[in-house]
Amino acid sequence: MTVLYPFFEDFSNKNVVVTVEDYYDSIPIDFESVQVALYHIIENMSKYIQRNTNANISFRKNNNQLLVDFQMHSLYIEQEEVDMIFIEGFSGKNAKKAHLNGEGIGMYRAKKLVELNGGSLSVKAGPVDTIDNNLEYALNQFIINLPQQ
Repeated sequence: MTVLYPFFEDFSNKNVVVTVEDYYDSIPIDFESVQVALYHIIENMSKYIQRNTNANISFRKNNNQLLVDFQMHSLYIEQEEVDMIFIEGFSGKNAKKAHLNGEGIGMYRAKKLVELNGGSLSVKAGPVDTIDNNLEYALNQFIINLPQQ
């Protein structure tokens, strides 16, 4: 929540509702590095999410793993770009088309910081399901997987 609050105005300006599921367990992580990783993910979420939609952040256990799932309607990620969004300096075609691309370091850094905590960061890119203002959008998921022990 501490990472999400600075983006409240960005989401409000897009009329986006972000729902964060309750989760009360603890896991052994380096808080500062994971906080920076979350910052990069939420920053991208605020940039690329479709206006007038909802975003959900949920938590689930899978064996000895905690999965943090960020699900949103955001700019379509082409299949050949799925792994590339984690490469330093890469910006996707639709991010460029929308003039929202940055330096291509956010997702690269987020992935590296999650990996430093023994976890992984992945994306499940959905198919185009909406076209808004000449931009393609899809239901996308970014999933952080962290060990609980």
